[in-house]
Amino acid sequence: MNPPAGWHPDPVDPTLDRYWDGQQWTNQTRPRVPSPAPAFATLTVRKKKPKWPWAVLAVLILFLIAVNSGEDSSSSSRTSARPSNSVTTAAPQVEKVLPGIGSPIRDGKLEFVVHSWDDATSTASITVTNIGDAPQYFAISNQYLIDNQGRRFEGEYDWRSELDSMDLNPGQSVSGDLSFVLSGATAAKMEFHDSMFSMGTEMSLR
Repeated sequence: MNPPAGWHPDPVDPTLDRYWDGQQWTNQTRPRVPSPAPAFATLTVRKKKPKWPWAVLAVLILFLIAVNSGEDSSSSSRTSARPSNSVTTAAPQVEKVLPGIGSPIRDGKLEFVVHSWDDATSTASITVTNIGDAPQYFAISNQYLIDNQGRRFEGEYDWRSELDSMDLNPGQSVSGDLSFVLSGATAAKMEFHDSMFSMGTEMSLR
C-alpha cells in the first residue's frame, strides 16, 4: 500500500524531504528542517488593570457593527430589487493538445520518439537519446502507458530488447520495442520519465 501524498524523507538523501504524489516520487525537494527545541516558559506577573475602559470600547464597537449591518442590508435590498441585464458567460475550457507519434518529447536528460504503435501486440517502437552532458540511466520500469480510462500500465521487461535498462552516455541513442500487458484496455497515450523522481512527459497514441 502506497503512503499518502505529501512530503516525506528523501529515500536517497536524508538531508532532504521529497514530495510523493501518491503514486511516485516527484522532483520537488526541500531541505529537512529539524524540529525546534521546546522553549522554556517564562512566568510573568502582571498587575491587574481596571477593565471598564475595555468594556466601554467593546460596547462602542458592537454599536458601530450593528449600524453598518443595517445599512448593508438596506443597500442589498435595493440592489436586488433592480432587474439585472448582465449575462454570465462561462469561459471555454482549452483542451491540452499532446504531441503525437513521430514527435520528439523530452523529460530531464532524455529525449523520446515513438515511431509506431501496434494495437494488436500493445507494442511501441521507440528511440531514446541522452541529450544531457552526463551519463543517464534509462529504465523500462519508469515508462508507462495510459488507457482511455486514465489507468497506468508499466512497461514489460524483455532482456532480448535493445531497450534493456542501461546507462546512456551523452548523445547516445538506443532504439527498440516497448511492450505492455493491457488485458483488453484501449491505449490512449504514453508517459515517459528520465528517472523515477521526474514529473514525466506525455504523448498521444491517437
